[in-house]
Formats: sequence, structure tokens, C-alpha cells
Amino acid sequence: MNHQIKPIETHYNGHRFRSRLEARWAVFFDSLGIEWEYEREGYDLGSLGYYLPDFWFPKQNVWGEVKHAHISIEERINVGLKAGALSSMTDAGFILLEGIPDDKPYQLCYFDENEMIHSESICFHVHSTGQFYSLMLGNIECKHWSDVETAVISARSARFEHGEVP
Repeated sequence: MNHQIKPIETHYNGHRFRSRLEARWAVFFDSLGIEWEYEREGYDLGSLGYYLPDFWFPKQNVWGEVKHAHISIEERINVGLKAGALSSMTDAGFILLEGIPDDKPYQLCYFDENEMIHSESICFHVHSTGQFYSLMLGNIECKHWSDVETAVISARSARFEHGEVP
């Protein structure tokens, strides 16, 4: 028996998100000052079907897809194939935003002809060593760990049902 939980449509910042998880990511990005567009444009990926990525980060030239934590291997493969096709087609990077926003590494990938040509683990802050591990923060001010911690708390504590958004 399949007990799939249906996402709750959520309104935030003038957008209608398909899920609270996507809206929480928008709160996170806003808290960090990262410019984003939600479901900017859909693409025909041929045999892979149509695809509408969740986020576009124009300053960083990166697509973002939000998925719940612990997605299945089948879903991960499907996202990977679509990421490769979209990245190749648009000459942009792709990041899978898995689970609720957190201060943890995420994979930023670049593809050419659907083959991964570069992948790096990125974080949303400057590490204590002083090294900065990319993210889409390339064109905006690097954030300190405490800024990321504040953004994580804002995203996790947002109460959309009552219009209470940090």
C-alpha cells in the first residue's frame, strides 16, 4: 500500500509554491540575500519529458531542484538525468537541495552533452579555515556561519498558514 503524503501548497513573497519545503528554501535564500526566481521556465528535454526546475539563481547561473530528504535511488537517477540535460542545454550549473535547509554541504554540478564535467561540494558560508567553497555565492557577498544559522532558523520556523513569515 502506498501512503504518499501530499505536499501543502504554500504562499510566500508573492509566489504560490507547490510545497512548504520549497517555500522554506525561498525564506532561506531571502534571509541570505540570494536572488532567486521560482519556476522561471519549463523545458522540453526530449525523451526525458518536460521539466520545470524549482529555482533559478540568475547571478550565479545555477538551477536548483528541491526534493524531500532521503529520495529514492530511482528518483535520484531521474533528477540526475534531467539535471544533466538541463545543464547542458542552458550552459548553467545545477544544485539538488535535498531536505529542509541546513548548514551542510550540497552538490553543485555542471554538465556538457549530459556528461558531468565538474562537481563540487558547496556550503552557504565561509568555513572557519577561511576557505570559501563556492556555492552560488560567487557573485554576492560571502556569508558568515552565523548568517547561515539565522537563515536556517528562519526557514525552519516560518509559519505560513497564519501569514507569519520571518
